[in-house]
Amino acid sequence: MLTEPYAVLYLHNKASDEGGEQITVTRAPMTGDHWHVITGDGTGAERELTTLPADQLPACVQAIAEWVAHHNRTRTEPHAGGAR
Repeated sequence: MLTEPYAVLYLHNKASDEGGEQITVTRAPMTGDHWHVITGDGTGAERELTTLPADQLPACVQAIAEWVAHHNRTRTEPHAGGAR
């Protein structure tokens, strides 16, 4: 299990025997493929960040970039310690 937050981008095609779940993508996207992005918090909890058609890879990359930026901001912000 990973102990740090992570994001995984993979290609999936429910309707194709050849599509399957492709974490290591070794083929060109096919009709019906979708990019899936999942994120993990390093404690075993995962959530789906986005799922988009194969022609929208740039939007998936943008979603990952925004997730990383948000994650980095929340890691570096000082905790208020409950004071208001």
